[in-house]
Amino acid sequence: MVGDEKQKIYAFAGAIDNAFSRASYDFQAEIENLDTTYRSTTNIVKGYSILFKDHLELQNDSKYKDFNFDIVICETKYDNNNDYIANTIAKLISDGKAELSDIAILTTSWRDAYFISKSLRQKYHVVGLGSLPHKNMNTSSFGLIRSLSKFLFSPSIINLRIIKRNFDSHSLENNIVFTEKELTYKINSLITSFKELELTANLTKGLSSVKHIFDTIFSVNNSDIEEIINSINNIDKSQL
Repeated sequence: MVGDEKQKIYAFAGAIDNAFSRASYDFQAEIENLDTTYRSTTNIVKGYSILFKDHLELQNDSKYKDFNFDIVICETKYDNNNDYIANTIAKLISDGKAELSDIAILTTSWRDAYFISKSLRQKYHVVGLGSLPHKNMNTSSFGLIRSLSKFLFSPSIINLRIIKRNFDSHSLENNIVFTEKELTYKINSLITSFKELELTANLTKGLSSVKHIFDTIFSVNNSDIEEIINSINNIDKSQL
C-alpha cells in the first residue's frame, strides 16, 4: 500500500482519513516513510512543509530542484475566491509566466471545484472533475449510472442528491453548464428515461439504450459507454 496521507483532502472522491494508520492497525503492518522526492523544486518542497507542520523533512533529488519561481500563499474570503483565481490566471498569462495548459487548480472540496470551474468557464476552456486518466467503470458516466440504479430501487432524498452530485460531475467532465432550471429538467428526464428501460434486454442492447439516453440528455457522444459496448462485441466475436 503506497500513497500520501494528505490526499485525504479528496474525501469528496472517496479518500479515507487516516487510511495508513488504519491499515497499519488492521494488518499489524509497519509504516515506512519515503523521504526523497524526485520531481519538485526546492521552493515547492519548502512551501509544502510550511503548509503542513508535521510534514516529513524531504531530501530533494529532483533534476528541477534549482529552478526558481514564485510561490504565493494567499488567504482569501470565501465569496471572492473565484475572482481572485480568475485574476491570478489572467496575470500569469499576460505576464508570459504560464500558458493556460500549464495551470492546475486544486481544491479541498467538490463544492469548491464545482463553483470555481463554473466561474472560469465564462472565460476559459476548463477540464473539469474526473479529468485524470481513467477507464471504463471508473468514469463519471458509470458513477451516474450506479446512482440512478440505486435510486430506482431505493428512492430517497439522499439518493436523489447523489444523482445530482454525479450529474454535476459528469457535466463538468464534459464541459457542459446547465442553468438550475435546465438541471432540474434534465435530471427528471434522466430518471424517467431510466425507469422506462427494458430490464430484460441483453447487456449490449441495454448499454446502447443507456448511451442513447446520455447522448440525448447531455447532447454529446458518450465514448465511455461506447468503449464498453465495443469491448463486449469484440469479446463476443473472438468466441465465435
